[in-house]
Amino acid sequence: MAVKGVQRHKTVMEILTERKPVEDDKLAQAEAEANTSNKPIQTVLLEKEFMTKEALLALLSEEWKVEVADITNIEIDSETVKIVPESVARRSLALPFEKGENSLSVAMANPLDMFTTEDLQTRTGLEIRPYLALPQDIVANIDAAYGKGGGALMSKIKQEEEASGKSFLDDYKPEEGKGLELVKESRVASDITKVDASAPEVEKMVNAIILSAIKMKASDIHIEPMEDPTGKNSKVVLRYRVDGMLRPGPFSVPWPYRFALAAKLKIMTNSMNITERRIPQSGRIQVLNQGNPLEFRVEMVPTVYGESCVMRILDRRSVQVDINKMGFLQDTLDKFLGLLKGIGGKKNFGLIVVCGPTGSGKSTTLYAALNYVNRPDIKIITAENPVEYNLDGIVQVPVNPDLKLGEDKKFDFATALRSFLRLDPDVIMVGEIRDQETCHIAMEAAMTGH
Repeated sequence: MAVKGVQRHKTVMEILTERKPVEDDKLAQAEAEANTSNKPIQTVLLEKEFMTKEALLALLSEEWKVEVADITNIEIDSETVKIVPESVARRSLALPFEKGENSLSVAMANPLDMFTTEDLQTRTGLEIRPYLALPQDIVANIDAAYGKGGGALMSKIKQEEEASGKSFLDDYKPEEGKGLELVKESRVASDITKVDASAPEVEKMVNAIILSAIKMKASDIHIEPMEDPTGKNSKVVLRYRVDGMLRPGPFSVPWPYRFALAAKLKIMTNSMNITERRIPQSGRIQVLNQGNPLEFRVEMVPTVYGESCVMRILDRRSVQVDINKMGFLQDTLDKFLGLLKGIGGKKNFGLIVVCGPTGSGKSTTLYAALNYVNRPDIKIITAENPVEYNLDGIVQVPVNPDLKLGEDKKFDFATALRSFLRLDPDVIMVGEIRDQETCHIAMEAAMTGH
């Protein structure tokens, strides 16, 4: 999946297919064996002597524009290798081979894997300098440093997958033809459910998390890293808010993926700073679910164990819901519709307050009411922080209290309301009334119109 601002690099197979360093039938044979044996395609090519080591490294180095680290001919200190945990080194095929004052040179099978680079930088606190090396050379050096095989130190996820005989995501593959499309600024969508086997596992994980939320009809996704002091049961808790209650997710997120998962979500927002993990950040992700627009409001906050994330699902279809089918008791519905009838016409005054706890349906109720009264002959303005849904024919203003307009002035709800009263509105919707000033202006506007 290509996201604006992040350049996608070619995979090894794509390079081999385009550059044709080996005959097509030999490449197909090597690819088939790589898939059945679960070996990297580089390893299979060398084992079958379809390419020389020098030619393969030169080809990948030229395409990826990275330097080669000849780790078979240099002496590597085992303590330098052990800067990175064995399970991480084996899973990522990443081998530290030289430590500088503030940097760490790492030989990687995929030196352009930004998720691995980000993870290593977070773990070590050092600037990571990636170099290209072959997978079998990396594994051989890891074996020499830690002992052959890795046994008990292999990552928990690999142990679980080998014991069950399947990947932890096998049960959460999207149905054919029922996937998500990421909407970029250019409005060109790419299908993010059709992920091939060589794509990063974290990408499959993000897709599975989103698709599970859609399937469960959740309003929010909670991703929370929880570390066990003993190191035995550390996990990333995945929970979904359904009908106002938080429910456990259908699968767990492996602990080693916590940094890469947060980084991936930041990239998808196209606005968050991927390197900043010390302050809260906000963003939005837009996707299409079977052609229907779907947005996520992403909030990320730093915790002692990593960044905790909440994704509010903003399904535009929910704002088109018929107010008569929202589940109100008939008596309540009759009273509510009675208040709405005539708005913008003879009944051009009054105030309706919608309140309730998180997840109770306040936003859906307000938007359904706006849809009910919306028509071409009246002007409707909203003040929201942030704008959750885009409504046709309605002027929606995103309020930003952090935006300073001058000395002792800020763009808050009170400021927005004062401005709205000079715009000849028929209906005003205020997202929040939290302070006395906003309440006073709203009451005055409802009673006098100014």
